[in-house]
Amino acid sequence: MDSTCPGGKSYVSLKADGEMKGSAWLHKKKVEVRIRINDRQGQQFTAASADVPSALFPQYLLETPAIDGHKQGTQSPPSAGAISKDGLQVELTTTRGEARPLYRSGEHIKFVIRLNRIAFVYLFDLDPKGNAILLYPVGADGQLARGGQCGVMPQPGVPIILPEDGCSYDLVVTEPYGTDRVWVVATESQLNFPGDLAGDWLKSKELVSRLRNQGFSGQGGYAEAQVEVVTGP
Repeated sequence: MDSTCPGGKSYVSLKADGEMKGSAWLHKKKVEVRIRINDRQGQQFTAASADVPSALFPQYLLETPAIDGHKQGTQSPPSAGAISKDGLQVELTTTRGEARPLYRSGEHIKFVIRLNRIAFVYLFDLDPKGNAILLYPVGADGQLARGGQCGVMPQPGVPIILPEDGCSYDLVVTEPYGTDRVWVVATESQLNFPGDLAGDWLKSKELVSRLRNQGFSGQGGYAEAQVEVVTGP
């Protein structure tokens, strides 16, 4: 690669059939933008690139981040607020591919989850009032699906699209509006919590603390990530 430094990377889901990934590479007087489109199994079926004059970008976007000498060789976390134990990693975003997307009343929200190893996955909505709601995996009764209702466990590198891939609610924006934090947990050992969140389990801070303690004290890998979703009229 003849570029001076890599820029940001992002991806956005194309409905549930494909995924568009992008990266930017800074050269002397231009930014090379590369786009490729993969199917759900990660196979590339088209790609393109374009050069954009660097003068069109704000200077702060072109600056090379400082490198901490004590952290050289480490890998950056895959998602905002990501935590990883024993090498397990999980990524979480929406199908809009934005860090903090805005959804209007009546719009459907879809999430994309990706793992680097086979693991159990749990997705929660942590609302502005401090309550927790299990979004995945849930059965027809709205409670935690503990059996095989959700099919095989998620495979490495193959994105889960929720709710399209099942075992989740149809997430439609309604009042009250605000900013919700959506939290995903991946673990190689099943977590133990009630199928119907109630009492202290309903409190987001308590739920996060308890599940995180289980994950770090249990066997195998553990990982978590989060994304903020803003809703409005």
